[in-house]
Amino acid sequence: MPTEGRLQPELVGVPFSATIARDSVVTVVRLSGELDMATEHKVAHVLDEVLAATPEIVRLDLSDVGFCDARGLAALLAAGQRIQMAQRRLELTGVPPPLRRLLAVTALQDRLNVD
Repeated sequence: MPTEGRLQPELVGVPFSATIARDSVVTVVRLSGELDMATEHKVAHVLDEVLAATPEIVRLDLSDVGFCDARGLAALLAAGQRIQMAQRRLELTGVPPPLRRLLAVTALQDRLNVD
């Protein structure tokens, strides 16, 4: 039976949350939990909400992200592309050491504006 588009039961309850603090210039989005296959669509949903308010700068605070795999990294890249297409600027702050290493190995730290 194909499972494309559906999450395996063990992935449904993967921890993830986002808080949004708006300002006239900068919107800070604090992501918590895991960035992976189970949460990449949630990142996109949060970004929809943020971009509706047309901030000049979107700052993703990743200090509470405990895990990020290739799908989480793809979600960050997709966020960066959408923000750039909306003629806004993305900044990543509070990047934990494991994710910082992943961004360095993939040479994406400059593209995603890691502080």
